[in-house]
Amino acid sequence: MSSLRNQIDQAITRNLLQAVSDGAHRTYAGRYSEELVSWLQSRFESHVLLTNSGTSALELSLRATGAEPGDEIILSGYDYPGNFWVVEQMGCVPVLVDILPNSTQIDIERLLKAYTNKTRACVVSHLHGQLQPIVQLREWSDQNQLILIEDACQSIGAKLAGTAVGAIGHFGILSFSGSKVVSAGRGGALLTRDDRLFQKAKIASGAGSGAYSLSEIASAIVMAQLLLLDSVNEKCSSFFAELQRSILSDATCSHRLQALFDTASDQSDQHALYQAGWICETSQQSNAIAERLKTMGIIAGGGFQGFHRRSQRRCRTIEKLIHTASIVDRLLVIHHSVAIDERFSSQQLAAEISSIIL
Repeated sequence: MSSLRNQIDQAITRNLLQAVSDGAHRTYAGRYSEELVSWLQSRFESHVLLTNSGTSALELSLRATGAEPGDEIILSGYDYPGNFWVVEQMGCVPVLVDILPNSTQIDIERLLKAYTNKTRACVVSHLHGQLQPIVQLREWSDQNQLILIEDACQSIGAKLAGTAVGAIGHFGILSFSGSKVVSAGRGGALLTRDDRLFQKAKIASGAGSGAYSLSEIASAIVMAQLLLLDSVNEKCSSFFAELQRSILSDATCSHRLQALFDTASDQSDQHALYQAGWICETSQQSNAIAERLKTMGIIAGGGFQGFHRRSQRRCRTIEKLIHTASIVDRLLVIHHSVAIDERFSSQQLAAEISSIIL
């Protein structure tokens, strides 16, 4: 029986060959883009605007809010660096809020301290398998008349209380770039359930061929993978949950590695693990584990560096990002490909990790 990786590659090859045969590489848009939009609309119950990256989708969402130079955009102290860059490139001021201890979740209690009459929007990302408290964040944003932009680039297919992650904020962002669970090399999508915001985002995306658009060929590649998305997420969730159980079974290791992702079984929730994340006891431990896994051909490493070292000339902070600084050098992330390539069992991986810790 072929691995899930092989099934994905075969599906992509079939769609790509058919798309070329159909002449999709000679068109700006067509049936593949239409199929992709239709699938995403059904899955997220949202308007969909295809983009050439998640970064472009964030830019369009900020433009749709009416953000202008000098406006403030709240970001988590720990986030994807590209989000900070987009805010900065638009002339807006990134306002950084610390995370909860040993977590990638933004601290909601600190949001009120960051809010001013210049605040236009709040951007939060679901990272390393850990979901943000997005329902509470949406409530807080509505109460304060802010636009909540939900970065779901690492969590496509996840559900929270039965609702698709990416469809809870005023805007949702998806990425089909790089080595994501669903990847066309580059690509993304902007989601919203708000008719007015959708129209504003479409206007911001421009006319003609569309500078922000996703190509027909890329749409065909993405669509092939989306049909296997649930199988991929189930495989990854099962693999990493078993890996965490194996780690926890060793009393010596259990208190030295804290999983960021939730392995609890809840029928209304569905996990998505582009990267599975852990917080290690020390940075040396994180680096040693990552290096060992790399020698096995497994994609592993640290997380993002966070924004706690950013100059006050480039952003505003309400206080020191203590918890952000505490975790950035201790993060360990393992790429989802180890689960779908099926070369190693979760028990083998746990044994390698335990040997480093011990």
